[in-house]
Formats: sequence, structure tokens, C-alpha cells
Amino acid sequence: MTTRPNMIKGILGSALLITTSVSEAREIEWVIQAELSTGGDKIAEVIFDDGSKETIYGGGAYMFGGGILVDTLSDSSIYQTQLTINYKFDSSNASNGDISWDRYPLELIQFFNTDQWRLGAGLSYHLSPSVSGSGFASGFDANFDDALGFVAEIDYLFDDQGFIGGRISSIEYKSEYGGTMDGSSIGLIVGAHF
Repeated sequence: MTTRPNMIKGILGSALLITTSVSEAREIEWVIQAELSTGGDKIAEVIFDDGSKETIYGGGAYMFGGGILVDTLSDSSIYQTQLTINYKFDSSNASNGDISWDRYPLELIQFFNTDQWRLGAGLSYHLSPSVSGSGFASGFDANFDDALGFVAEIDYLFDDQGFIGGRISSIEYKSEYGGTMDGSSIGLIVGAHF
């Protein structure tokens, strides 16, 4: 006769074995990526002594990050979920001061893969968006609330690990003073998973 504690141990043991088997079957890879983007509202325009200009936009300009890529289904890599933490920024630097625009996008994207393409869509949550200035731009500071947006991406898989593609994002930032700013963008992304 099997006692109740032994039966519970057996059930828990079986559940642990099934869970372990499923987790081992799912492939987990590291991802690194970089993006160049533009779009959104104009934040600042800096005019230099030689007459040249630099403009900072709400959706620009550079993003670097990394994270993990997980097979969504245990027996297939057709569907994959990607989670990354990134640093997105733009700046204008001059000899007498500078302006910078910084935020940290945390992104969750669900991808559908074919042999050489992947198509994805998901959420992008931007942490600590802020504009800061120094020198000639001292006092040109603004903090924004964390913001939730949407992102879509299509990539060409040029080998077993690398990809290059295009992205669009839609996001709006709310200022500490109550105003809003469009941070939507369109960009070019490159990266690898390994």
C-alpha cells in the first residue's frame, strides 16, 4: 500500500522530471544588437560657429543592447521570444557644452521565423527617459515618465547567427511638467545570437 506522503513525492518527482525535460528541450541563446534610428519630435537643434547644425529627435539615434532568445515551443525554433535590455541615446557635443537624450528600452518581442527571415512584434518599455545639458545648454534638462510602446521588426538572417533588418516603434513620453513628446522611430538594426 502506498502512503499519501510517498504518493505526493512521486507526483512532485514526475512533475519535476517533466519540467526539466521541457526546459532542456527549449533552446536558449544570447542576443546582442545595435540600431541606428530616426523619427519623433524635435528635442533640440544645435547651431555651430561654422553654421552647421545637429538636431536631436525623440526617436533617435543609437541603441545598443543584449538579452536572450528562447524557443517558444519546445520542439521548434519557428516561434521565438526575445527579451533584451538596451541603452538608447543621442547627443550633440560642442567645445562649450553638450546636450544628451538617454533612455533604457526593455523589450519583449515574439518572432516568427522562416529559413532566412524573421518577423516580430512586441512591447518596448522605456526606463528613465531624460534630456540633460551642460555648458551653453545648462538648464536644458527634462525628465520623462517611464513609457510603454510597441515595436515591430523584420530581419534577414544572413547566416546561422547574424541578422540585419528594419524596425519601427511607436511610443510617447510624458514630461514631468505634463507635456508629451513623440519618441516613435524607424531604424536599421544589426545583431547576432549565439
